[in-house]
Amino acid sequence: MSETISADERREFTRVRINLEVEVNSDDKTSISGVAQDLSLNGCYFPCTGRLPEGTPCKIEVFLDNREIKIEVHGKISRVTGDGMAVEFTGVPLDDLEHLRNLIRFNADDPNVVQEEFDAHVGLKPKDTDE
Repeated sequence: MSETISADERREFTRVRINLEVEVNSDDKTSISGVAQDLSLNGCYFPCTGRLPEGTPCKIEVFLDNREIKIEVHGKISRVTGDGMAVEFTGVPLDDLEHLRNLIRFNADDPNVVQEEFDAHVGLKPKDTDE
């Protein structure tokens, strides 16, 4: 008998509900804006009217404080739905990583669980378990 694993059980990082403006820019200069509904260290989902094909590399800007502050990450489109797109983060500059972690920690139901997840990783990658 095979066991079904839910999406939440497969996630490496806690996903938090947010309501922040995002802008996704592809290499071909296509720009799509929306309001992110959820966010984790792995990525985000946002409803939007424009679409990019799955697998498209992109830069994502998450805006805070009425666009006074932005977090920039690199990613790729991981899922396209009828309502929007999901972006998988592939790289986050160190300064932006700390802002992203703080944003997630602040919006999490249990900041201690989130901190444990962060502590088990180096950036976006799991720490080597053979040490």
